[in-house]
Formats: sequence, C-alpha cells, structure tokens
Amino acid sequence: MMQSMKIRYRRPSTLASSRLSFGFFVALPMLLPLLGGCEDQHLGPLDPDGSPPFIRAFLIAPDSVSLNTLTPSNGQYGITLLCLAQVSDPDGPSTLGPVIADVVPPGGGDPLLSVALATDSTGGNVRFFSGQIRFSVTKTEIGAYRVVLRATDQQRLSGNTVDRRLMVWRTNAPPVISNLVAPDTVVLPPGDTVHIPMSITVSDSNGVADVREVFFRSLDSSDPTKKYLLQDNGDLKNYGDQTAGDGIYSIIVQLTDSPTVRKTYRFAFQALDSFADTSATLFHSITVR
Repeated sequence: MMQSMKIRYRRPSTLASSRLSFGFFVALPMLLPLLGGCEDQHLGPLDPDGSPPFIRAFLIAPDSVSLNTLTPSNGQYGITLLCLAQVSDPDGPSTLGPVIADVVPPGGGDPLLSVALATDSTGGNVRFFSGQIRFSVTKTEIGAYRVVLRATDQQRLSGNTVDRRLMVWRTNAPPVISNLVAPDTVVLPPGDTVHIPMSITVSDSNGVADVREVFFRSLDSSDPTKKYLLQDNGDLKNYGDQTAGDGIYSIIVQLTDSPTVRKTYRFAFQALDSFADTSATLFHSITVR
C-alpha cells in the first residue's frame, strides 16, 4: 500500500527563506517506503470504537546543523527546521486532531519544545502538514537530537510515532596557552614560607567559556600526574588572579622550609576544553634556594 503513494515536490531556493507546503513531496516511488514503511513504528493505545491516525511520512530539513556556520547571539545558536508530514485516518481526515513534533535532546528525557504542525491540504483520506521548529542551543549542547512526530484524532486516539534524527555538531581546535609569568629562581629563608605567584594566558577558538581546566603538573613531586588548577575567577587573595573572565589563569604556590625543599622544580602547564582536547604543553623550571 505504501509503495503506491505519490507525493508532489517543489524545491525551495533556500531553506531559511522558503515557505514550503506539501508541494515539497515529490512523486518518487521509493520515497514513502523509505520514510514510512521502513520506519520503526511505536504504536500507542488503540480503541475498538474507532481507528487511530497513521503517520505515513515525515521529513525534516536540514537533518544536520554545524554550529560553525551559525552566528551566536548571547551565546545561543538559533536552529530552524522545516517539518513536512502526511497523516491519514481511516475515519476520514476531518477526524484528525493535532499533529505535534517534539524535539528531544541527546540522551533522551523531556522534549525541549513541542510544535503543532499546520494543515496544508487534504487529498482523499490523507492530510498534509507542515511547520517550522525554532530553538536555540549553546556550543556545548551538541549531539544527536530526535524530532518525534505524533498524531491524535478527535477521539484522542493515537497511532504510530515517527522519529527523525537531527545532528547538531561543530568542529573544534584545542586551546592555546602562552605568556607564562613565573619566576626562574626563588629564595626561601630558613624556617620561613614563600608564596610563588604564577599565571598563564589561555585562548580558545570557541571562546574562553569553552575552557574547562587550566593546570600544571609538578614533574618532580611524589605524584607527577596530580593536577594543580589555575583559576580565572578574580580571586586576588587566594589565587593571585586580578580580573575574572579575561583569559588569564593564576595560582599561588606555597613552599615551606624543609630539608629537601631547596631544589629545581619542573612544571608542565596545559589547558583542557569542553571537547576534552588539550593544549600543547608548556614547560617551566623554578629553582628554590
């Protein structure tokens, strides 16, 4: 039954400016088997006193969005999707109720939003729907979203649902560290304590907000894998950081006199971003006398 359907198509000039109706559907014999018959159908509750609606086809365009092609506003990337659907009901198209598209985030959970599609036209017992979905994500909210179409009739009966995957992605470059400010030599008076301020500048192609950690490892310590975190929080007293959010990360290292404290220490500095990409390593040595 699905292979005998024919649907009409009119290609838009651009997605952003198009106002497509179900003229978008094209008379391709293989389209509906791909969109409808081969789709996993999740059946809802049925009622012996009526017949539920059936989603015959569902399209979204685009099905992949690169945030690198979008311009953010206040850290938010706006995404617009065009949705097209064919829905039938054995009791007649006039018995159809709302046809809703839900946007489900990666990992599942509650929908981010739900949009009711508008009726374009009716042919036989089939009704054609279309609509646009608009929502925003941050640059870290990438992954495989699901657009789930569901339909009900006036008796509140629901039939199958149809899922379409929307990939939201971006390319990434690791953070860059530079301009390390740290002494080469420190004098520690006997029986005293010395505080060593250090700072480093970090940049990232996706902005400083994409930086997750800035740290150093003390390569000559008992645990050379331990991370000592630098902060860009404006805490001058505890970290020596003057201005929060300026991309300069700071730390104050405290050394107390002991028989083994006077030596040369090697430090390895790195930064980590939200993609878990790390910067190149910057090495520095401090000699305590």
